[in-house]
Amino acid sequence: MPYNNTLLDQNMSFVKKLLQLFTRSIQARLVVFIVAPVLVFFVAVMVVAIARISAATESQLGKQLTIQARNYAAVLDTEFRTIAGLGVINAGLFNRLPRTDESSRRALLQNTLSASSLVHAAGFIPADNNAGSIYLYKKMQNDSTVIQTVEAELDHLKEHDWYQTARRTGQQQWSEPYRSAFPQPMLKVTLVTPVMDSDRFTGVSVIDLDLSRLQQHSALHRLNKREFVITSQQGHFVTHPDPELILEKRLSDQAREMDDPVFTEFTKAMLGGRSGQYRLQRLVPESDAPYRVFFAPIDATGCSFATALPESEVLAFSQAQIRDGA
Repeated sequence: MPYNNTLLDQNMSFVKKLLQLFTRSIQARLVVFIVAPVLVFFVAVMVVAIARISAATESQLGKQLTIQARNYAAVLDTEFRTIAGLGVINAGLFNRLPRTDESSRRALLQNTLSASSLVHAAGFIPADNNAGSIYLYKKMQNDSTVIQTVEAELDHLKEHDWYQTARRTGQQQWSEPYRSAFPQPMLKVTLVTPVMDSDRFTGVSVIDLDLSRLQQHSALHRLNKREFVITSQQGHFVTHPDPELILEKRLSDQAREMDDPVFTEFTKAMLGGRSGQYRLQRLVPESDAPYRVFFAPIDATGCSFATALPESEVLAFSQAQIRDGA
């Protein structure tokens, strides 16, 4: 009997081990053939879902920033249009007011100077001779702005292209930005409005804008120190984070330096008066960080506005939105 019991115990122990091995084998097969594929599928679904959420979030952010660029451009456009309207009013009044009515003409120009922080000077340049010319400008004196009158002759202003074009076409126009020492050294743009007596050209109403003030314009403070540029009709940089490039370089020049088809396409779109966004592999030749650029036209002047964000910031925002359950 003791022998038989021992043998039975040994057999049972062997059977238990077989059962354990079989059970482990089934579990392993379950893991390999069922659980693992399910996990792989779940992970793949999660990766695709996160990628889609990230792409949707980036797309939404891109749309928001493009709209923001349009809004900034629209604010500037409205201000430029308001100034252009003043040019038309001034031209009409200069045609009606006697040139001897110095006080009324001066009051008209003073109102123009107070219309916008961008306006630096305003005046009337007669076509026939210097009689009746008047030109007022702002000047800082003891931390306050005072209005000065130019006593010198203004005939030298007739040499500018903007005067000759206004005389030839009889149409209001914005000049290309230029540097001038008159009446003070500055970067400016001039709004020129022909003064007409019926069909006879009698002179121009001029309004000079101080372009350096664009960089501190109140409408752009909400950019929160984000870099931006404004380009002229011919693509010159009017504002730029690097002051040395202002008027010294065009956006098309930078596109040639970049030698990047996407940058060239962006340049054509921006200078063509379109709005939108682009992903640029590099923003400047010496950088290797990709950027997202958002741009819109300032229709009244033919200028364009653009702002940029490092792609790393766009991706960081997208990841934060995903973490927060957006």
